[in-house]
Amino acid sequence: MTDVAGLLLTGGASARMGRDKGALFAAALAERLVAALPQSYEVGPGWTTLPVVADAGIGPLGALAAAAPVVSGQDVVVVACDMPFVTAELLSVLAAAPGTAVPVADGHAQTLCARYAAADVARAPALVAAGARSMRDLLDGTEVAWLHDLPFDFDDVDTPDDLARLGLVWP
Repeated sequence: MTDVAGLLLTGGASARMGRDKGALFAAALAERLVAALPQSYEVGPGWTTLPVVADAGIGPLGALAAAAPVVSGQDVVVVACDMPFVTAELLSVLAAAPGTAVPVADGHAQTLCARYAAADVARAPALVAAGARSMRDLLDGTEVAWLHDLPFDFDDVDTPDDLARLGLVWP
């Protein structure tokens, strides 16, 4: 079995939020990620106690590309820092999935809470060098196990209205 590492993408400032979203939920998500995947890293500026991989701030695919040398040869479970309801149980389900596995919730692929095979992670730097920025670019031409009907919450927070809708406040 391939080793699986965890990557928490904490990114940078969000224009729509007016603040760095990593300040919101990164610490709690880091705890859940380590509970599921003890070998975990933060890709970002260092909002957590996880080992930090510097992020160039060019989007999620750029973050994965930055982490690729650190997790070389390993599959990874990626989770974005703005998904407050992601649980250690969900992360464990993703870790146990085969190859590249992406949940689908309400008809939307959850590319920022998914598992990526080592071969796909290894392709990320070349894609970024060619100008790609989206995780969907990584999925083009990739065999993906689409995980439908998982009983988990994939809500994310992109705006102050999202915080209010989910009953959350800035810490």
